[in-house]
Amino acid sequence: MTGTAGAVRVRAPQSWEDRAVCAEVDPELFFPEHSGWAGALEAEVAKAICAECPVCGDCLATALADPALYGIWGGTTRAERKQLRRRRRAGQRGSRRAGHDEGGRS
Repeated sequence: MTGTAGAVRVRAPQSWEDRAVCAEVDPELFFPEHSGWAGALEAEVAKAICAECPVCGDCLATALADPALYGIWGGTTRAERKQLRRRRRAGQRGSRRAGHDEGGRS
């Protein structure tokens, strides 16, 4: 799946994207147009497709690495990915503090 705000992602030959279920359905499904309940329902349809995809984890990893991507990627919305990134950063800071608190120095 491709889709960035103002940019085009270039796919590597024989990438995980070639095995993605979304490559075989209408790409518009992964870019909900409405807000509120209608948008949430649209997102759930896309997420259900992602749940059946063998490369959902690769897709999510790609989306987490590129905050500019919008739409549903790896079974998550852009807002959900933003929350995941925050949690990861907070976890990394906590891990570093715990190592320092235990006397671990680099």
